[in-house]
Amino acid sequence: MAIPWNVSFAAWLPFPIVSILGILVVLGYFVYYKGKFLCLSGIVSISVVVISICFIILLPVDVYLVSSTKDEHGAYMYWVDTETIISVESIVLFGYYGVYGLILLLTFGIVPFVYFTYPSHTSEEENNLNWMRGLKFVLGSLCILCVLLVTGAVIPMGDLPNKNSTLYKQLAFVTDLDCTQTVAENALIFTINLLGLIGMVCAIIYTAYGMVILPVNLIKGPPKEEEQQGDLNHSIEEIKEKIQEIMDKTSSGQPLAEDDRKTLMQYSAHLSRLQSESDAIRHQSYTCCAQISCFTRPLKIAVGCLLLLFAWFIIVTLIISNINRLISSHGMYTGYLLKTQTIFNPLDSLLILAHIAFPCDYIILVLVIGYFAVSSVSGMQHMGIWCLWIQLHRLRAGRTSAKALLFSSYVLAVVTMYAGVLAYSIAPQYVTYGTQMYQVPDDHPWSSMDVISPLPCSADAPADKCIMTRLMTLQTKLFYRMWFIGVAYFWCGWFFILVFVIAFIVAVVRSRKTIAVMLDTDAREDSESAERLIST
Repeated sequence: MAIPWNVSFAAWLPFPIVSILGILVVLGYFVYYKGKFLCLSGIVSISVVVISICFIILLPVDVYLVSSTKDEHGAYMYWVDTETIISVESIVLFGYYGVYGLILLLTFGIVPFVYFTYPSHTSEEENNLNWMRGLKFVLGSLCILCVLLVTGAVIPMGDLPNKNSTLYKQLAFVTDLDCTQTVAENALIFTINLLGLIGMVCAIIYTAYGMVILPVNLIKGPPKEEEQQGDLNHSIEEIKEKIQEIMDKTSSGQPLAEDDRKTLMQYSAHLSRLQSESDAIRHQSYTCCAQISCFTRPLKIAVGCLLLLFAWFIIVTLIISNINRLISSHGMYTGYLLKTQTIFNPLDSLLILAHIAFPCDYIILVLVIGYFAVSSVSGMQHMGIWCLWIQLHRLRAGRTSAKALLFSSYVLAVVTMYAGVLAYSIAPQYVTYGTQMYQVPDDHPWSSMDVISPLPCSADAPADKCIMTRLMTLQTKLFYRMWFIGVAYFWCGWFFILVFVIAFIVAVVRSRKTIAVMLDTDAREDSESAERLIST
């Protein structure tokens, strides 16, 4: 029997709506930081982030479909049979595989090509050189992709335990998943999870810091006008003295050296920006916006407090979930797969309760993932974009380079992919089984009839009583057969918590930077970037 149209419609309707909203938000992000829309780099940047968003919003669809197979008493719906379940699972699984393939194509093919080719505004010869350089890096990136796929295809996988062993009975939820995947599936899932591990590192660096700095800055507000003006005047005097030192070299009548001329141009441009900001701050108090900002200040403080409480709510939930997995899992050799929850998980319970009023759970999950993405952008804006120990780019409103946006879109993509694994860490019951219940006969000595008691689905439930989401089916197979990936995800969750707490303490104690300090930092970094460009 086919799945009813109303169930299918309710499951898939939010998907295009959230996708369109995601496109609009990403487009606004690009226009805000770039200031204008550039065809090639803009389309690629938006495509990378939107495809990664499609991956994460497939999860609520997956959860809704498995939850709709049962009623509130734990009995299968009338339309559920083996063929229908296989059909639904295949559609969702092919959706995941399609998104996985697009992500690999973009991150290993198109993004490196555009990044190392764009921009070039000089001569046709140099333009050809950039295209050749882009092709060279794409070939290198595709070679890395091939190595990862081959490694995932040939790497030894963990074998299932003996059927007569106690461990086999304990891991029934794994052994009944048919772990005999094809070589192509093993290669694809292994490569995608390696990208997820990169996203995990980016989340620890950028997202954990951004989850703190965004609300704290809203609460603190900008520095006072007197402090801003004082720092600007001090910086203006310093720049004037440096310009005068260079001009004194011409007192003997000799022309300036090439390096001095470039330095003088940089100082003059920086001085012009400082004076413009000083004039803007001086007249700002007389504008209508300044008067309005006095009334919006309480609103910003309220929003900052709400966001900070929301961030702490996520962190506390992650701590509870990690403790649950530490004391109630099958151990590190299964990637700390949770058997059943022994400690109350607030976010997990909230999502399961909100599923009754679908799409409330969809909205909550989108808000959580959206906050991760916004926090990542905030972290990149305040810290800059780094590769190992080298700062490559900075995000600055209206003045961000196309390469910086491409790199930031890649970071957002891998962070969003890691968010799929993080969703299991903060809401394991919801992500794995949704709202499914299963029926358990409850024998009572005072009754001649069996009483059916519905219990929430868990890893302890018989395999034929519960249906696992496709995402967690793939992750469960991987965590059991390549347990070190699950262990890395688990313990790096604790690092995420640690970085968040340290960032919170630092952000609360440290005062906000003035405009003069930020402009001096930008000027210094622009100068260093120019020197690196000249040297290369």
